[in-house]
Amino acid sequence: MSLGDRSKSGLGDRTITLSVKVDMQGNFLDYKARAGLVHKIRKVTYHDVDQVLGIPPRMTHYPFGGPQEPPEHTTTFTEDEVTDLHILNRLMDAQIKRRLANGHAL
Repeated sequence: MSLGDRSKSGLGDRTITLSVKVDMQGNFLDYKARAGLVHKIRKVTYHDVDQVLGIPPRMTHYPFGGPQEPPEHTTTFTEDEVTDLHILNRLMDAQIKRRLANGHAL
């Protein structure tokens, strides 16, 4: 069963939400794990998010066939969603820098 299957019939999909408060230096401040139900599932692709963030397409190796064209940009984002994605990207960068500074792998 895929995420979104039960939502289509109005039942809601069961989820586990992991919430983490992180400062802009990548430090964990607090966390929670909760069970939940979601009703309005919105699926987006990595390609669409990368495009919004200005991240160039990744080079992918296909050992059993030729390169595939990147999928068309199919998702539109609100201004607030774009802002949130940029904030999440900055937090991700801070977390990576913090892990590398502490001698951890990505």
